[in-house]
Amino acid sequence: MTTAQETIAGPRGLKPAARGALTLVELLVVIVVIGILIGSILVASAGFIDKGRVNNTQALLQVVADAVEEFKREQTTKPTITRAKQQKSPGAGDPAKSQVFYADRYGSYPPDELEVFTSTGLRGSTGPIPPSRTLAPGAAEVAAPGATQPWDAMRYFNAGNPQPELEHRDQAAMILAIETLSESASAVLDRIPDRNRTPGPLAPDGKPAIFLDRPGGTTAAWDSNDHQIRLIIDDWGNPISYFAQRDWKETSAEFTPIPSSNHEGWNEASTEFIRMNGSQPIIMSYGPNGGDQLTQDAMGADDANASLVGDFEPKTPGAEDAEHVIDNPMNADNVYSNPSLKEKLAKGIEP
Repeated sequence: MTTAQETIAGPRGLKPAARGALTLVELLVVIVVIGILIGSILVASAGFIDKGRVNNTQALLQVVADAVEEFKREQTTKPTITRAKQQKSPGAGDPAKSQVFYADRYGSYPPDELEVFTSTGLRGSTGPIPPSRTLAPGAAEVAAPGATQPWDAMRYFNAGNPQPELEHRDQAAMILAIETLSESASAVLDRIPDRNRTPGPLAPDGKPAIFLDRPGGTTAAWDSNDHQIRLIIDDWGNPISYFAQRDWKETSAEFTPIPSSNHEGWNEASTEFIRMNGSQPIIMSYGPNGGDQLTQDAMGADDANASLVGDFEPKTPGAEDAEHVIDNPMNADNVYSNPSLKEKLAKGIEP
């Protein structure tokens, strides 16, 4: 017969505390389940954060696109720079082909090369300075103290970057044109948050390493009269890219083209990008993996070039146009001001 004490305590030999305890196996199972849940939450959170950055960057690129279009609108109604002609470099061929219209290359849009704001020889370079062919107002021009070669300012723009080949003079030229030549477009660009702006490279003394050198100050030395160039960065901290070569030609019977420090393939690809984008410039971010992509290993290797241009160029010398596609996996997450462009670039040029 079961006593009252046994009824309360349960069957003999089994203590109440022992019944509620977890075995070691059960405890391990609980720990694993909790770990899986935490991992899932972290993955979901990371995806949510990246999606937020993509959306923010898309909005950023749209502001830049709006500023670029405003620049075009203003230049269409009251042309200034777009009707300008540039002097030919000394000794660059037939004297009859002495000038070229800015619009031949960029249309009414901001340029994507700083060359339009420089002389053939930069201030700070050795030897005599040829006649200026700068299109900047007030005879100003881009300067890079310490430059020793004609295009050093272009490379020097990435001073401090371990990969100086990967400078961003494309967007620097665009920003410089907007800020110095169009008040209305500059006002649009001012909508960009401070978090998406970064100063250009600084010299060891803390002053800008490259800038628009305006008359009235010290030649090839930064002073308060000059204009500092700042970069626009995406939500991953990487500079955005800008392509504006509307109708580039290496040679022409009609004119001598503006000297370019870009290689021929870059200019030709840029022209095709503009065509595929409905004659509008390309404004883009290299996306979440931009930090890994903007390296010499990824961008410069002939057999694995991940830059937009390198990816677009034919994979085989003499290949058909059908090979002009963007298919490098690193470009799959690129963000464009025109979202529909991604599909066009992946499809490539119709043969």
